[in-house]
Amino acid sequence: MKKIWNWGIIGPGNIAHRFAEALLDIPDACLKGVASRSESRAKSFATKYNVDKFYSSYANLASDPDIDILYISTPHSEHFEHALLGLQHKKAVLCEKPMTINRQQFLKLRDVAKQNNTFLMEAMWTRFLPTILRVEELVKEGVLGEILKIDAEFCFKADYDIQKRSFNRQLAGGSLLDIGIYPLFLSLLLLGNPQYIDAKAILDPITKVDQTCFMELKFANGAYANLTSSFMFHRDIKAEIWGTKGNITIQPKWFAPSYLTLNLLHTKPQDLEFEYTSNGYDFQALEVMKCLRAGRIESDLMPHSLSLKLIELLDTIRDKAGIGYPELE
Repeated sequence: MKKIWNWGIIGPGNIAHRFAEALLDIPDACLKGVASRSESRAKSFATKYNVDKFYSSYANLASDPDIDILYISTPHSEHFEHALLGLQHKKAVLCEKPMTINRQQFLKLRDVAKQNNTFLMEAMWTRFLPTILRVEELVKEGVLGEILKIDAEFCFKADYDIQKRSFNRQLAGGSLLDIGIYPLFLSLLLLGNPQYIDAKAILDPITKVDQTCFMELKFANGAYANLTSSFMFHRDIKAEIWGTKGNITIQPKWFAPSYLTLNLLHTKPQDLEFEYTSNGYDFQALEVMKCLRAGRIESDLMPHSLSLKLIELLDTIRDKAGIGYPELE
């Protein structure tokens, strides 16, 4: 009989709702518990998704013997604390990106996961989408030739409220950690670590988080990446990978379930479409359960080493752009 994996959610916010919806589409996954500091919020979430247990204490959910896996979807500033809580209770942990707000915090989580022989993975859902997997394959197969350039962006006009997460420094807000991480990860996945990094930010005049972040990365092979994130203006939210033989456009919204346009020299553009049976959050959940069935504490697709490289890049960019969280680090 196939094991049913019981999930618990810490932090029933907007992303948690999307993740819960995805779990409903996975036969061997069961959303068993949810925790919020607000009992009424936890109860409302539990009622909506027919969840057995709800808690006003994160520790009570983490210590629940019926829970196999914790999904952490609290604000960035709390990821480290809540992921550590799960690992200390020897629960498998899938933690929303960025897993931590700096390298030091990540290394602590990685070490505890290894010490406790407990699964840990960053919830970079883009990594597991069929579009991104296919782009990675095409690049590795040399279909585009030598990669010359990546243009990727994630920009939209957000409602301005310094109390909400996007603009709140106490919650590690700002565009870079929230949405700039997506184009940066795409660049890391396809080109590896850059040889040179330049970054500039437009900081909020009140909270000093980055409203907009511009990143330029140059690589040893001569390739470069232009990456942008912003809460202040809207763009198409597409990504383009340029090579000596042509280019691939990951169509809007490229970080989510989408489709590709392959445009090779001397050929007509070709759209590559993919079937999705859920909202896209199911792929990372399936990866976690696949790894647990195999007795692994990290994923081959999103290993600890990849998360480490990503947080190191984020730290460097924050330093160059003057983006800081002195109260949190």
